[in-house]
Amino acid sequence: MEIDPSFSKNPPKAILLDSCARRATFFLESRNGRMPSLPIFWSYVFPLLSSFLYQGRGLFVHAAGIRDGGKGFLFVGPQGAGKSTMARLFGQEKNALVLGDEYIGVCREKKGIRIYGTPLASSFPSCSPKGTSLSAILFLTHGKKNRLRRLTPKKSLEQFLPEMHVTPWLREGLFFSAEFSLDLCTQIPTYELAFVPDEHVISFLRNSFQEERRGLRSFVDRN
Repeated sequence: MEIDPSFSKNPPKAILLDSCARRATFFLESRNGRMPSLPIFWSYVFPLLSSFLYQGRGLFVHAAGIRDGGKGFLFVGPQGAGKSTMARLFGQEKNALVLGDEYIGVCREKKGIRIYGTPLASSFPSCSPKGTSLSAILFLTHGKKNRLRRLTPKKSLEQFLPEMHVTPWLREGLFFSAEFSLDLCTQIPTYELAFVPDEHVISFLRNSFQEERRGLRSFVDRN
């Protein structure tokens, strides 16, 4: 995608929003018959999409979303934490589907909490718009060995809040985002995953959750 560096100095001439921020009209000045889409997107369109999602009772999270078998995982972390690495590793697995590796939609629906893929700023070549039920939230960190640690809701909320995208001009959206984040970290199992960036982390995760389901792993090192 080509970016015109000068566009940041020439923002849209006007943006019209309706009272609920459900519809926007952009009045733009073209340059040589084309508009650079990336600066427009991050400065204006992405915040609007966030407000639309919140009104549908959801939010964007800075995370990678994976469907592995019948489980949906949200790998959360700042830039460099390993989201794209996890997407690449799961992308090589036959029974796994990469929803996205940068921004994932998390929604509250009648059937529970679901996550959806988006193409937003993704470096993964084949992200999917499909959704899946959310089974666990994993906060990524690099480690010398693969290690999974169960987190308390308080600890997980501290790590989750910086990675969610909010719409600061909509007061109700801020309240919803905070409340929804608390619900997520309370209702969904959360873990810290320290991992070595190779294919062994896949089998480690699968075995760990199988053992937990069978009562063989207690995660006594809670924090």
